Amino acid sequence: MSPATRSDLGAGPRALFRSQLMEKVFFLHIEKTAGTSFRHVIQKQFRPSDICPAYHKPELLALPRPQIEAYRLFCGHYRFAVQAYVTPVMPRVIVMLREPAERTLSHLQHIQRDSVHNELLRAKVPINELSLEELAEHPFILNYLREFQTKKLGLAFDPS
Repeated sequence: MSPATRSDLGAGPRALFRSQLMEKVFFLHIEKTAGTSFRHVIQKQFRPSDICPAYHKPELLALPRPQIEAYRLFCGHYRFAVQAYVTPVMPRVIVMLREPAERTLSHLQHIQRDSVHNELLRAKVPINELSLEELAEHPFILNYLREFQTKKLGLAFDPS
């Protein structure tokens, strides 16, 4: 990769993202870290045809390899290790983090109000029957949310 020049940087973020500086961009969206807002901003910097539509691991794995290789922007609720599956060359990686206690509280509230998104959790935990405090103390939820951001950044990717 060539280093950034003043003309690249002076042209603004759109030119920077479209330049040779960032062949591939991987936005690791960790839940409840303002990632949806950021995703809307970053997607405006790319042509729609350059954006991978797969937002979750099963969707990504269903895409043909040549199609994956053609995309320049990947945004999703992936683990960090997915970037190695996406491209053999390390892409530019963007991650937003949030203070862990605030993020966990926000995630708990999200679990309570979003019945479709948390189908897997609802199969394991009687979410509708628990208060926020009881939900936070449930063993399955405790394990699920413990070190959530760290797990997203550190666990290996298993394509199976």
